[in-house]
Amino acid sequence: GERGRASFRRMLLADMVFPAVYGAFLFALASSAPAFHPAMSEVARTAQIMAISAALWDYAENVLLLVVLNRFPTPLPFTATCASFCTSAKMVCFIVALVTLGLLYLG
Repeated sequence: GERGRASFRRMLLADMVFPAVYGAFLFALASSAPAFHPAMSEVARTAQIMAISAALWDYAENVLLLVVLNRFPTPLPFTATCASFCTSAKMVCFIVALVTLGLLYLG
């Protein structure tokens, strides 16, 4: 109902902070890794790119979901599909960032 959509809208707006936080945190971790493992600078660069990419996909997902909410009850299947793609891309980038950070710090 309307209350649920309003609540979800507030949550999406609040969620606009988190991609910047986790993107910056993962980027900073990757940036400090070459000091410990200079030979792994390319792996660190991959982690940096994936961290920023995950955050950007997350922002795109949130914006698209806000569009769907603001246009309700008009169905926007293409926009919803794009939001779903952004969710998947975000998760792939986030996981690749974590795996590459694991290689840097644990490998």
